[in-house]
Amino acid sequence: MHAPATADAERLLAIADSVVGRATGNEQVEVVVVADRGTEVRVYDGDVESLSSADTAGIGVRVVDGGRQGFAWAGTLDADAVDAVLAEARDNLRFASVDEFAGLAEPDGVTPPHLELFDPAADSMPTADKVALAIELERATYAADARISRHRERRVRRLGGAWRGGQHHRHQVAVGRKRVLAVGVSTCR
Repeated sequence: MHAPATADAERLLAIADSVVGRATGNEQVEVVVVADRGTEVRVYDGDVESLSSADTAGIGVRVVDGGRQGFAWAGTLDADAVDAVLAEARDNLRFASVDEFAGLAEPDGVTPPHLELFDPAADSMPTADKVALAIELERATYAADARISRHRERRVRRLGGAWRGGQHHRHQVAVGRKRVLAVGVSTCR
């Protein structure tokens, strides 16, 4: 991983550790913190149909206590939201049924495999290259096999109290770069 991704991972881990560290009594707290930067190019008939880029972040918390589980999620990593998510997960425990098997997974001694799932070079790929790749992928897809063709899609939607149907031909090929940093930390106290 290159330096910015490492710094992001350390920041996410620090947020997760801070929430897990607030477990009280017999609580088990599980936290997933995510930061995502994605670019997507959609091509139709050799033309760019859509191009989007987005940065998102969020935190999910699961609290287990007394055989009950409470979950909560926020789409931001602001300190106030992080605090609120933990409080909301605890509050949601009240509405859960008791499950004697509820709890966090226990380590089983099996070493997880190391997987190379991200190529840092994707971060530096210019958007024009991504567009060209998407167009070439669509062309190569159609050329690869005569059985690959545009498909007919039927959509029905409700307009002003009446149902209206429409037909159009559509085939989409999508190429994107997505970097996801996700850190999950669990502890039992």
